[in-house]
Amino acid sequence: MFELKSYGAKIFFSNELRENPLLVKQTVGEMLMLVKSTKVKNILIELDEPNPKLENINIVDIANKLGEHLTSDTKLAIFSIHYQASVSASFLENIIYSRGVPIQYFNSEEKALEWFKSD
Repeated sequence: MFELKSYGAKIFFSNELRENPLLVKQTVGEMLMLVKSTKVKNILIELDEPNPKLENINIVDIANKLGEHLTSDTKLAIFSIHYQASVSASFLENIIYSRGVPIQYFNSEEKALEWFKSD
Protein backbone atom coordinates (compact mmCIF):
# COMPACT_ATOMS: atom_id res chain seq x y z
CA MET A 1 0.00 0.00 0.00
CA PHE A 2 1.28 3.46 -0.83
CA GLU A 3 0.07 7.01 -0.62
CA LEU A 4 1.22 10.50 -1.52
CA LYS A 5 2.23 12.67 1.41
CA SER A 6 3.40 16.28 1.67
CA TYR A 7 7.04 15.10 1.76
CA GLY A 8 6.72 12.52 -1.05
CA ALA A 9 5.42 8.94 -1.13
CA LYS A 10 4.91 6.51 1.75
CA ILE A 11 4.81 2.77 1.17
CA PHE A 12 3.76 0.32 3.88
CA PHE A 13 5.09 -3.25 3.61
CA SER A 14 3.17 -5.57 5.90
CA ASN A 15 4.21 -9.12 6.73
CA GLU A 16 1.45 -10.42 4.48
CA LEU A 17 2.69 -8.38 1.55
CA ARG A 18 6.30 -9.49 1.98
CA GLU A 19 5.23 -13.13 2.13
CA ASN A 20 4.04 -12.86 -1.49
CA PRO A 21 6.98 -12.07 -3.83
CA LEU A 22 4.70 -11.43 -6.82
CA LEU A 23 2.67 -8.91 -4.85
CA VAL A 24 5.89 -7.20 -3.70
CA LYS A 25 7.05 -6.84 -7.32
CA GLN A 26 3.63 -5.51 -8.34
CA THR A 27 3.61 -3.00 -5.45
CA VAL A 28 7.16 -1.82 -6.25
CA GLY A 29 6.22 -1.50 -9.93
CA GLU A 30 3.14 0.56 -9.09
CA MET A 31 5.20 2.71 -6.74
CA LEU A 32 7.77 3.38 -9.46
CA MET A 33 5.02 4.40 -11.90
CA LEU A 34 3.64 6.77 -9.24
CA VAL A 35 7.08 8.25 -8.58
CA LYS A 36 7.68 8.77 -12.30
CA SER A 37 4.28 10.35 -12.97
CA THR A 38 4.36 12.67 -9.93
CA LYS A 39 8.10 13.38 -9.85
CA VAL A 40 8.21 12.47 -6.14
CA LYS A 41 11.71 12.91 -4.70
CA ASN A 42 11.30 11.39 -1.23
CA ILE A 43 10.12 7.84 -0.61
CA LEU A 44 9.51 6.40 2.86
CA ILE A 45 9.11 2.64 3.11
CA GLU A 46 7.62 1.55 6.43
CA LEU A 47 8.13 -2.01 7.63
CA ASP A 48 5.91 -3.49 10.34
CA GLU A 49 8.25 -5.94 12.01
CA PRO A 50 11.59 -5.77 13.84
CA ASN A 51 13.55 -7.94 11.42
CA PRO A 52 12.14 -7.62 7.92
CA LYS A 53 12.10 -10.95 6.12
CA LEU A 54 13.82 -9.58 3.05
CA GLU A 55 15.00 -13.08 2.24
CA ASN A 56 11.39 -13.88 1.27
CA ILE A 57 11.59 -11.58 -1.73
CA ASN A 58 14.10 -11.33 -4.52
CA ILE A 59 16.31 -8.64 -2.99
CA VAL A 60 18.52 -8.22 -6.05
CA ASP A 61 15.55 -7.89 -8.41
CA ILE A 62 13.78 -5.33 -6.23
CA ALA A 63 16.96 -3.34 -5.55
CA ASN A 64 17.91 -3.32 -9.23
CA LYS A 65 14.42 -2.17 -10.20
CA LEU A 66 14.54 0.64 -7.64
CA GLY A 67 18.08 1.57 -8.64
CA GLU A 68 17.20 1.69 -12.34
CA HIS A 69 14.14 3.89 -11.92
CA LEU A 70 15.16 6.21 -9.12
CA THR A 71 17.75 8.94 -9.52
CA SER A 72 20.38 10.49 -7.28
CA ASP A 73 17.99 13.32 -6.43
CA THR A 74 15.53 10.80 -4.96
CA LYS A 75 15.95 9.86 -1.30
CA LEU A 76 14.80 6.44 -0.13
CA ALA A 77 14.23 6.03 3.63
CA ILE A 78 13.35 2.66 5.16
CA PHE A 79 11.68 2.91 8.54
CA SER A 80 10.81 0.38 11.25
CA ILE A 81 10.47 1.30 14.91
CA HIS A 82 12.30 -1.92 15.76
CA TYR A 83 14.87 -1.81 12.96
CA GLN A 84 17.97 -3.92 13.51
CA ALA A 85 20.78 -4.19 11.00
CA SER A 86 20.87 -7.44 9.05
CA VAL A 87 22.87 -8.90 6.19
CA SER A 88 19.91 -8.74 3.80
CA ALA A 89 19.13 -5.13 4.73
CA SER A 90 22.77 -4.13 4.19
CA PHE A 91 22.80 -5.99 0.88
CA LEU A 92 19.68 -4.15 -0.30
CA GLU A 93 21.14 -0.83 0.82
CA ASN A 94 24.46 -1.47 -0.97
CA ILE A 95 22.79 -2.40 -4.27
CA ILE A 96 20.57 0.67 -4.29
CA TYR A 97 23.35 2.99 -3.10
CA SER A 98 25.70 1.67 -5.79
CA ARG A 99 23.12 2.82 -8.36
CA GLY A 100 23.51 6.37 -7.00
CA VAL A 101 20.30 6.52 -4.97
CA PRO A 102 20.67 7.89 -1.42
CA ILE A 103 19.20 5.33 0.99
CA GLN A 104 19.15 5.15 4.76
CA TYR A 105 17.46 3.08 7.47
CA PHE A 106 15.70 4.70 10.41
CA ASN A 107 13.98 3.52 13.60
CA SER A 108 12.01 6.77 13.82
CA GLU A 109 9.71 8.24 11.20
CA GLU A 110 10.59 11.74 12.44
CA LYS A 111 14.30 11.14 11.78
CA ALA A 112 13.51 9.92 8.27
CA LEU A 113 11.46 13.05 7.59
CA GLU A 114 14.30 15.22 8.94
CA TRP A 115 16.71 13.43 6.57
CA PHE A 116 14.42 14.27 3.64
CA LYS A 117 14.77 17.96 4.53
CA SER A 118 18.57 17.85 4.77
CA ASP A 119 20.99 18.14 1.88
